[in-house]
Amino acid sequence: MSYFEFESTINKATLNEVLWLFIPQALKIFLAIVLFSVVVSAIWGDFSNAVAFLALIMFFVLLTLFMHKRNIKTLLQRQQENEGTSELNIAVSFLDESIKIHNIHSGGEIYISYDTYVRFEETKNFYVLITKANQFVVVKKEVLTQEGKNEDFIHFLRAKCTKVRKWRIKRK
Repeated sequence: MSYFEFESTINKATLNEVLWLFIPQALKIFLAIVLFSVVVSAIWGDFSNAVAFLALIMFFVLLTLFMHKRNIKTLLQRQQENEGTSELNIAVSFLDESIKIHNIHSGGEIYISYDTYVRFEETKNFYVLITKANQFVVVKKEVLTQEGKNEDFIHFLRAKCTKVRKWRIKRK
């Protein structure tokens, strides 16, 4: 039995919004520590260290931006090579024991158990379920909002995805 079913298109815009969720936590912590060092150096009047730390932050931010853009380009190129289009059209079905992801273009299907998912994130336009291996399922919030089923969907996922430890849901 399928409780929820959606069709979704994963394209450049989707990837631009979603891939930011995959920046390693260690990098975020490192940048926060370096930013703290900038502030402390500036307060102590050691502006040469403050500038050096600021340059280090800029380097890692630019490196992250570069890697983000490169990852999107690579994903889209692979999709173009495999399917002949840079957009991936999928149908997602939330079943009793797993989530079925059906590639509409190729006909391929995979089933991923709810126990495999470890994170739930909400972005501006999507709900994103992420596995430990960084596989992800994207559901457009717009579809749920039109049907008035946002709360039902999240409640359903909370009941099924018992291994999810991070529920990042935006408060209205």
